[in-house]
Amino acid sequence: MGKSLTIFERVHLFIRDTLKQGISGEEWKIGYGLLLGNTDQVDHAVIESYRSAGIAHVFAVSGLHVG
Repeated sequence: MGKSLTIFERVHLFIRDTLKQGISGEEWKIGYGLLLGNTDQVDHAVIESYRSAGIAHVFAVSGLHVG
């Protein structure tokens, strides 16, 4: 029998899937990173651009920001 997802996992997947459906191209990955702090999907070159501009901290999301 499969493990059922927690509420946090379900919300995470909902946000990811909604962004994928609502934003065309690769932009959903940046929104995903900004909302959840997960930059695994964002291209390395994009992250480096944010770092070069000195604004990579926008991807650092705490529980307080999400709440």
